[in-house]
Amino acid sequence: MPPRQQRGRRAPSAPPAGRIRSRAEELPQPPPVTLPEQAESRSQEPRPPDPATEEARGVRPDEDARQAVVLAGSFADAWAAAGYLGQLLDLTEAMPTVRHGRGRWWVMASIPLNLGRELIELAEGRGYVRHGDRLQPDRGWGAAPRPSQSRGTALDHLSELSLLDLVRAAGMHARPASPREQVIALVPTARAPSLLRRALEMRLHAAFRPVRLSPLFNGSAPEQQPGTLVEVRIAGNAPAGRQDRHVSESLIAMLDADANVLLCREVSPRLLVQHDRHSPLTDRQLAALVGDDAWVLADPPHGCWSMTPLAEFAGAGSLVRLGLSHQLEPGDESWPDHDLATPLPEPAELKIVPALDRGGPIDALLLDDDDLAGLPLLLQGHPLAEFATLVRGRDRHLLTAPGGIIERIPLGEYLACVGPGPIYLAHGWRTEPRLPADVWRRLITVVPGTALVLEQTRTMAFDLSRRRPVWELWAGGLPPFDAQLDADADELLSRMEEQLRAATQPRPGDPRQRGKADQPGGARGLLRRLTRTDPAASRDQLDWRERADEAERAGELLVAAKLHEQNGELERAGRLYERAAYEGPGGSSQQP
Repeated sequence: MPPRQQRGRRAPSAPPAGRIRSRAEELPQPPPVTLPEQAESRSQEPRPPDPATEEARGVRPDEDARQAVVLAGSFADAWAAAGYLGQLLDLTEAMPTVRHGRGRWWVMASIPLNLGRELIELAEGRGYVRHGDRLQPDRGWGAAPRPSQSRGTALDHLSELSLLDLVRAAGMHARPASPREQVIALVPTARAPSLLRRALEMRLHAAFRPVRLSPLFNGSAPEQQPGTLVEVRIAGNAPAGRQDRHVSESLIAMLDADANVLLCREVSPRLLVQHDRHSPLTDRQLAALVGDDAWVLADPPHGCWSMTPLAEFAGAGSLVRLGLSHQLEPGDESWPDHDLATPLPEPAELKIVPALDRGGPIDALLLDDDDLAGLPLLLQGHPLAEFATLVRGRDRHLLTAPGGIIERIPLGEYLACVGPGPIYLAHGWRTEPRLPADVWRRLITVVPGTALVLEQTRTMAFDLSRRRPVWELWAGGLPPFDAQLDADADELLSRMEEQLRAATQPRPGDPRQRGKADQPGGARGLLRRLTRTDPAASRDQLDWRERADEAERAGELLVAAKLHEQNGELERAGRLYERAAYEGPGGSSQQP
């Protein structure tokens, strides 16, 4: 019998039939060879994580990688190194250092290890950690590499350079230029007048000044003599009503194609860059590297320059020379008037003349006696009868409503309001000359509480204090008052009325005398005063429509419009908003 296997263990089994053994199964794997010094070091340091596991996670382990180390990025070309430098300038407090050697660019700075690893990998470089005078290669994960005298790169083999050397070696790349409100052109003196004249013809803002240029990044080359050019600034000038202030693209293309013109964009007051070129560093980082003099950065054949202004900017118009016929001379004495009593011109006579527009809105109706007789038949049961008011005149009568009549009632003459206040003209007529809203607003203050209707031969004035509700035309007055009191109560109330009148008798000149004749007497007046049912309401007790009417007559058109809008009278609110737009809102700061 075969030996009994132990529980919990599986006996090794041969591969199933039909399966070929792999070479790894056939050949025994040799044990790994470990040197004595490696075994000692591995026993002291933690075992590094598996790279395959780290790549699968997609996140670098923290460990001690958050601590700042002196990390160097090594790059095959200057463009990638400058891109990494631009990232460091925004992230590190200390200025990074640049080195070059072994055919590569090295950018070194103190930065958290994991952050530096990410930035170096983003720029397709290799990472090195500095230990003393050597740079140890970094594997990209886990703890930082330990010092070693046999591995890495010695700093003595790398020559230290300035940041400007890296910026110069990286150069600039072309990028489509975006529309600009201003461009700057550096041109020879002989080319400047024609450019400035062309800018004036295109109605652009142009200014110029002379500048001195000295070669930038000259290094150890023999010093060259500085030269002069003219700096021309051209800015867009938007026509009235337009927001586009960009310089014409055709002008930019023409200047860019001219070999004698260097077209630039202004990064800062001390840095000009070729208009369609960009460095790996941002414009802000480039501007921070500029020294005392202004810089001009451009591709060959123009190159890079240090620029010093020689004068202030002057307008392009200063280069225009006037001809003999445009010179300034004394005025001719025969032109002005002499010995006039009043130098002011005679005012024009105001006339009412026919107008082309005959279908405007209806703000009021002008009625005669026949129209007034037929008005009850049209308005009984009509919503307009609830709030329209009538001002009677001698032979003409004025029907108005808060916010306007609006509807075309087949009666009377249609009127349109021409001022912020109650000033009307018949449809198909206008004033000659046309008057601004300020004239009508002043006219309201001259004749307050009056509605004016302007005709060709006369101006009719209606006293608005005599307005009455239009429904009184068919409703009549109130029925007789019958208190239904017995004789004793009626006699008692009569005596009380006499005593009250004697006690409240106003003195001569007392303002309480006004309106006394309108107060009812007898038992009716006494009951009204005892029960406090006096119809004279204060402004706070006014109906919203009455408040809107008051605001409209005072020229407060926006206040009246808001009251109509808040109460659902949208058509009348729209008419008042329209009048406010054409005539001015008046003192519309009040709340309705």
